[in-house]
Amino acid sequence: MTMNSDEQIVAQFTKIKYTIQVTSNIANAGTVSPGNGTYDAGTTVNIIATPANGYRFLNWGTDATGSSNSLNLLINGNKNITANFIPEYTLAVSADPSEGTVSTKGGIYDANSTVNLTATSVFPYAFNNWSGTDNDSVNPTKVTMNNNKTVVANFQKLTAGQLVTDSQDIWGGGNTSIAIELTQSEWVQGEIWGPYFNAVIQDPNGTIVKNLGAIQDVNFTFQAKISGNYIIALVNTNTLTAASYKLTYNVYQ
Repeated sequence: MTMNSDEQIVAQFTKIKYTIQVTSNIANAGTVSPGNGTYDAGTTVNIIATPANGYRFLNWGTDATGSSNSLNLLINGNKNITANFIPEYTLAVSADPSEGTVSTKGGIYDANSTVNLTATSVFPYAFNNWSGTDNDSVNPTKVTMNNNKTVVANFQKLTAGQLVTDSQDIWGGGNTSIAIELTQSEWVQGEIWGPYFNAVIQDPNGTIVKNLGAIQDVNFTFQAKISGNYIIALVNTNTLTAASYKLTYNVYQ
């Protein structure tokens, strides 16, 4: 500028503006507010993702991060923002008949997630099969949530077999074992009478199923988790004299 008179100079500035492009990873899975727009540099814009029915907001992507559906975005450049949603499906679980139980009551789960299920029978019912799972013939089983699912754990009522009676005198400090051959899922219900005895019930692997402790007259019930010989082990705790026990039981098949 050539100075040939007094001059007044004004430099004019305008704020830089940047654009925001907002998209969803799945069409119609939810809405994002505000949407596309132009904003002054340095400002902060609050962006909120709202999932549609049947979807859950997962996280932000592309030029934004975080798992909260409310995003405070600093405008320091052009931004491409992706709101990531995931479908959700409903799992309904029941037992038939209702005497049995299942480890989960159901609920809402992300798409393609896996739900583990265990059916537990109560006397005198045994687990039979599932309907609606990935494998209806095994227990425990699982369900892959790729749709809304209805799962039923089916149980069958068992029938008592012939009453079995066993009795014996055991020398002081002595012990005895009574073997009961069972098939998986069968129940045993019985009673042991005998003073001075401790009693435990073991499965075919030697694992204690029930520790009945010191018995005088005790009732017991257990279900075979595996097939094989289950042992009722009795020990006469009185080392000075022989003692008698009486065992009665039914196997429910």
